[in-house]
Amino acid sequence: MLSIVYALGSGLYFILYKKGESEKAVKSLTARIGLSFALFVLIIISIAMGWLKPHGLMPTSNIQKQIEITKPHPQNANTKPPLQNQNDAQE
Repeated sequence: MLSIVYALGSGLYFILYKKGESEKAVKSLTARIGLSFALFVLIIISIAMGWLKPHGLMPTSNIQKQIEITKPHPQNANTKPPLQNQNDAQE
């Protein structure tokens, strides 16, 4: 992992500061790509062999289930009292 970061940093250095040495930048970035691919393959093989066990975003062993204990309030058009007409209020 550290070698991938080192190769990325050296490639950036050669691109920004050593403009005439583009061949070194290309070699450094090519090495980074190769190392990243090798790490990816190593992770896939480790999962297939059982050395690594992917668990997803939320492990299933520590999930707490929420139980609904309250009754939801009914929402309908009749929850507000009807409005009175002005004629009805004056009488």
